[in-house]
Amino acid sequence: DMGGRDLSDFLMKIFCEENISCFLGNETALNLRNMHKMKESLAFVSTDYERDLEKSQTSNEFEKGYQLPDGTHIATLGNERFRCVEPLFSPSLIGSTISGIHDLTHWSITKCDKHLHQSMYGNIVLCGGNTMFPYMGERVHTEMSMLAPVNAKVNVITPPYRQYSSWLGGSLLARSDQFETMCIRRLEDYEEYGPSIVHRKCL
Repeated sequence: DMGGRDLSDFLMKIFCEENISCFLGNETALNLRNMHKMKESLAFVSTDYERDLEKSQTSNEFEKGYQLPDGTHIATLGNERFRCVEPLFSPSLIGSTISGIHDLTHWSITKCDKHLHQSMYGNIVLCGGNTMFPYMGERVHTEMSMLAPVNAKVNVITPPYRQYSSWLGGSLLARSDQFETMCIRRLEDYEEYGPSIVHRKCL
């Protein structure tokens, strides 16, 4: 229930809290499209959020500039660079009651048969656009290592083109010899069997 748009909205919120005076008279520079581009260019996942947040109060280590499309303003982001991504792990930052991606991953594994747990902890594959932020793999590995059993070996796999994983998976399925047998027709299948047809044909 959380996507890139939520992170861009959050970036705009926290950025404006710190920098709104810089854009008075040129509010058109503050729009979601610019926030999205700034997020994709400068955002990263903190491997230790509290440590980096504290460090940002006394250091300019995280500050980077971004030239807006109007060519006249340079937006400077500091801790906003990693704060805007943190809701993926702490959704409460944006008022959401869902669990973070590490908690959801851990919960999903524990719902599987116990003999599969070791294998699943060792084959956590990141996919989707929001996993492309720098240090995402390292942070997920850290969080999962704290949740997994002591004897579990956690391995997080970060394919280089993981933002296209859904499309790649769909294209492979569409080329499969079994694809036509898995297609659900509205009249002949769904209206006769209802939602259970998904289990009959696809699982």
